[in-house]
Amino acid sequence: MENKNGTTTMLAASTITPRLQNIVDKIDDLPTLPTVVIKMMELIGKSETSVSELSKLIATDPVLMAKLLKIANSSFYGFPRQISTLDTARGALGFSQLQAWDLVFLLQANSALSRIMISLI
Repeated sequence: MENKNGTTTMLAASTITPRLQNIVDKIDDLPTLPTVVIKMMELIGKSETSVSELSKLIATDPVLMAKLLKIANSSFYGFPRQISTLDTARGALGFSQLQAWDLVFLLQANSALSRIMISLI
């Protein structure tokens, strides 16, 4: 959901219906755009990549953004309030965690692309 200043926010927990929760739970099954995967590989491979560059790339892919927000709001991190924007998640997680999760997303995307390529052969 986009608010008046252009930032994307997640729905409040009280508005999540069982059907919507089911959709959110399946976010991990959605593929990341191949062009985003390629660009992410380039950025993670460069030592001078900034957190801003990674954030801009994540913002271009709704699947990546949703996955990052889901992770930031997980009990693993235990933040005291809900993280609803990419900027807040970026600040809360920090660069090294953002880069690590991007690498996880990259590996997942490569695995999915490999399965698709094999099925086409």
